[in-house]
Amino acid sequence: VLSMDELKQLEESLYFIDALLFQCFYFQTELSKVLEEFFGVMNQQQQGLFLILNNQAEKAVQQIPCGYTFLAAGMQKNWQGEYVAAIRLLEQGFQYSSQECNIILMVKIKIFLGMSYSELQQWQDELDCYHAAEKMMLYLNLPWVKEYLDTIQYNIGATLLQRGQFEQASEILQKCQMQNGNLCHKMAVCMEKMQQKEKAMEWVQKGFEMLDQTPKKNISLQRLKLVEFRLQHTNYLEFAEYESLLNHCIHTLQTEAPVGYLRFEIAWLIEFLESKRKYKEVSSLLKEFSYLFN
Repeated sequence: VLSMDELKQLEESLYFIDALLFQCFYFQTELSKVLEEFFGVMNQQQQGLFLILNNQAEKAVQQIPCGYTFLAAGMQKNWQGEYVAAIRLLEQGFQYSSQECNIILMVKIKIFLGMSYSELQQWQDELDCYHAAEKMMLYLNLPWVKEYLDTIQYNIGATLLQRGQFEQASEILQKCQMQNGNLCHKMAVCMEKMQQKEKAMEWVQKGFEMLDQTPKKNISLQRLKLVEFRLQHTNYLEFAEYESLLNHCIHTLQTEAPVGYLRFEIAWLIEFLESKRKYKEVSSLLKEFSYLFN
């Protein structure tokens, strides 16, 4: 990370804009307002990267149609829950990446395609994308390959859990070498659903211990707390505290996570509302989040 003094020393350099862009891109520093002042003098590539950094990847596609810009646009649509649009953009990105002979981008795009198909519950298309990505990775001898293989295993396990195939999901998830709070949450839910409460609690505690190694730490913490509460209280639906935990978690997911994350917790909220016979609220909830249940 460059200090502000180091950036200032580059002000007269041809590489000043590049330095600002890479600082934002790799380290997510808040320099977008500074960058905006230079937009008019940026070259085409710099403008494309600036647009991606400012969540305008579709404009970046028009600026520079290539594998990377289509991947960025597809990822943003996936995050927003527009999965059909995401698939369209990602498929175009795969074609460009293939023409560019960029196998790394091809792998990443196949993984995001799999994630988008999963949210549309097109399970076979999802698995086909993941298997294609795995085959391509067999030809790569790069440090990040294991991490991406783990991502595929995790996504397949999460899909099986979502489909109610708890035993198969736990078998797949336990094969992941790089464990964190998110994986522990999924394993805890698998064990909970299989009525193995002691093992479920072990995974919850392990998840708490691994939060510092977990992306989106706050989200993982809240989801683990929900599982912990259910395990500690057989009659958890009778507690206002549980409703509060649920609502807080869902609000956090709405503001800080891709919409696909909501699918897990919305189901628990519906269960709670139904137990209180709040059917109008259930109906409103189903209408609001209808895209999660297609």
